[in-house]
Amino acid sequence: VVLGYAPDSAEDLERRLDDIKRVKGNEAMLDAAEAMLMFPYGWLWIWGGPGNAKSEVMIAIINELNLSGRGPAVYTKFSTIIDYMRDAFNERQQRDKTPDIDLGYIARFERLLSIELLAIDEMDKARDTPFMMDFRFDFLDERYRQGINGQSVTLFASNTNPASLPDAIYDRARDGRFVIVHNQAGSARPNMKRT
Repeated sequence: VVLGYAPDSAEDLERRLDDIKRVKGNEAMLDAAEAMLMFPYGWLWIWGGPGNAKSEVMIAIINELNLSGRGPAVYTKFSTIIDYMRDAFNERQQRDKTPDIDLGYIARFERLLSIELLAIDEMDKARDTPFMMDFRFDFLDERYRQGINGQSVTLFASNTNPASLPDAIYDRARDGRFVIVHNQAGSARPNMKRT
């Protein structure tokens, strides 16, 4: 899978939810992750400060879904998705200057929509460009429709509250059928030791 997770280590591929220690502030995130594993549905949006295991939880969910045979589940970053789509758009612009529909772009868009279990990290890290903002709305609107119809599951992680997104996107994220969790745990990075 083009957007698939390329692990940094074998440890990442072995990551499970049980590996993530419960600490003050991360209980709601871990409870939501466990619920998502038991009943994968709709959207789960985890937000909170840097270094507090949001990415680890998403990777663990993806690993467990794949190992249980409920995949393929894919982990990626939002900037990777933007680059993937922008490349198709730029290739079309270079090939011809006609207004014809580019099947490369559409095929990539449809491919993203066909991923039933998709975890998108760093939703707040992509640079705001007109292309990104247009794509983000179209893509999230389609994933939203799929989510409420039980056709796909989308996990998101960001440092910022999704309430800071444009109203049309935030309104979809806060649909009562979906879950937004504020991970209030502090960063674990200052306490990391060399192995």
